[in-house]
Amino acid sequence: MAELGSTLEIGLVPFEHMANGRVWEEADLLLQELPVEEDEEWTLLTLLANSSSLIRRCLPPEREEALKRLLADLPSQPQRSDRLALLRQAERLVLLSYAVILWYRWRQSASFPPGLRGVAINSVGWVDYKHLWFAEPPSL
Repeated sequence: MAELGSTLEIGLVPFEHMANGRVWEEADLLLQELPVEEDEEWTLLTLLANSSSLIRRCLPPEREEALKRLLADLPSQPQRSDRLALLRQAERLVLLSYAVILWYRWRQSASFPPGLRGVAINSVGWVDYKHLWFAEPPSL
């Protein structure tokens, strides 16, 4: 890129510093990794309905307002299917802003021996070792 007159500087920012306005002002592009839950509704709620979400912070003001108006009906939806439909509509609205590219449609998995029990990936993508235990081997 330097040959074309553009320079690129990559900086790693710890997650806890992402709330710093200076980071946002200096960056032309932010790449964030956010672990997602198995539950689509919970994932979309966390990413889109949370007013302090890093994704919402990237939206232009008019898209942020449109998203707020759209999600205002969310608490009144008694059916999960209706809430998911509304959240998917909100997701489309975010994508149409072209300010955010969402790559969160991935699944994590863990490989482990068959005798190991209690293996579960938590919301930050880790296996909590305090819940692990080994099954009794079959008697001979």
